[in-house]
Amino acid sequence: MLNGFGLYFRFFSVIIAEVANTSIETVVDLAADFKYHDYAKYAKDTAAGFVVLTAMMAVIIGAIIFIPKFIN
Repeated sequence: MLNGFGLYFRFFSVIIAEVANTSIETVVDLAADFKYHDYAKYAKDTAAGFVVLTAMMAVIIGAIIFIPKFIN
């Protein structure tokens, strides 16, 4: 019941995080005039970290849902 919803929610949240990451990186590139800047690097790294954390949560929730099914 909630298991399927939680898995789909996490899957789509990873996709949404990727879209947000791409948007943030594009805006930062435009604001920095496509040149290297420390603040631009921090903004991009933070957005990428958000994607990694979202993907890790998706893996954890997937494991919580599917590991008991494989054990039984």
